[in-house]
Amino acid sequence: MRREGWLSAIPLATLLVAVIAAAAQAPEPAPRELHFDGKRAFADLEAFVGAFGPRPTRSSRSRDVAKWICDRFEKDGVAARVSSGYVRGDPVVNTLAMFPGSTSRFLVILGHHDTVPGAPGAEDNASSVAALFELARALKGVQLRHSVILCATDAEESGGAGAEMLLFDLGKERVEMTDACIGLEMLAWPGGSPVMHAVPRNYAAVAKRYVPGTMPARMAAASPEPLPLGDPRFPLLAQAFTRTCSAGTGSDDVFFAQKGVPALFLSRSSLSHFYPHYHKDSDTPDKLSAEALHSSGRILESAVLALDDMPPSREDGRDYFLAGSLLFPQRLLTLAALGPMVACAALAIWRRRSDRVLSIAVGFAALPCLSVAIRFQPLVLLACWLPGAVIPLVSTAPKRWARFAVALTGALPAILLAILYTAGASMFGVRMGWGDGIPLLTMGAMSLAGLGVAVKGLRDAPAPE
Repeated sequence: MRREGWLSAIPLATLLVAVIAAAAQAPEPAPRELHFDGKRAFADLEAFVGAFGPRPTRSSRSRDVAKWICDRFEKDGVAARVSSGYVRGDPVVNTLAMFPGSTSRFLVILGHHDTVPGAPGAEDNASSVAALFELARALKGVQLRHSVILCATDAEESGGAGAEMLLFDLGKERVEMTDACIGLEMLAWPGGSPVMHAVPRNYAAVAKRYVPGTMPARMAAASPEPLPLGDPRFPLLAQAFTRTCSAGTGSDDVFFAQKGVPALFLSRSSLSHFYPHYHKDSDTPDKLSAEALHSSGRILESAVLALDDMPPSREDGRDYFLAGSLLFPQRLLTLAALGPMVACAALAIWRRRSDRVLSIAVGFAALPCLSVAIRFQPLVLLACWLPGAVIPLVSTAPKRWARFAVALTGALPAILLAILYTAGASMFGVRMGWGDGIPLLTMGAMSLAGLGVAVKGLRDAPAPE
């Protein structure tokens, strides 16, 4: 009688221990009353787009746009100012408002006001400017520890010169005292879902910095609705890709990340829910909704309040996964990777005499898990964990179709990774460096080949008694 099936309990047990450990250290922000009004913010969005339409970078209208934003802040009793200057010889005009806090620490919230030529930019990015107005109203009268800086930046669409000038305005000392930066991009599309995009993501190679996992974990825990990191449908896959691949995309928050400030951007657009009118003349208010902006705004307000309570944290946060608000650092991922490795190694030893082909195959399948346990390789982890966990089940399946079904289940992560990488490469120019690509392909091929040989070796074996 074959009893190898129990070996599949080992990966599940190690994963359960990792989940329990992550849950034990999950942040629990104190509940706060939220005041963001989506209908009022949407009225600001419509007024802004109606007043200016397209707002190209470095246009003669940039100063008028910035002055309009400043006046709108001041209409609600929020002190604001226009900041103008030159970055790399190009004119830049930002608008800044600030809420003083009780300490010398800062939080920065920014959303760009410019558009690509010809695009009204209702979603990209009048929605974020409107969110800044309403956030300012919501924060009035709130006792804050951090001074909160709100900035409508110019020139994001042409490379982020507005964010660079904001850093110059703040000065080195205040930047070093900044504990977090939240960028805002496309917040009012009802077809999307709220999501955080954090370095490392597609342009991690540009930023050369990594946001500590404590920042998105605290934001997710405080959010009034689900707030995944990377992608609403495939958060772990998206996080794995953005820690392995690079692409020529970015937003203003990356400039703060380059200075070592924990930074991410909040959006309703992602790979699986991508705004179809992005950078088009059809990006108009009728494609958006007050309800979606209300949802995004409440998440933003909750994030600001949660980060205001968070102690400073700039530790290296590259090696982690975030599932919901559960943060899995490298030590817990190593534990999760050891489970399938031990299961495969035990099965290889168990079958070394009765089925040498199977023994060699599952031995190969254990290698990717061992590699992940030694060095953080998120794509390899996702590609190899499930195959390593189900191989013992393949050996005990009573029917050929059941063996095939289990084998296919194990192969699904690799298939999904291939599809997502193809989509990312075609739509966003995602590229994988040789340093990560070769180990990933090698480990993935070994894992899948090991699983395939295991199925083949068991194909003609008698069913378990």
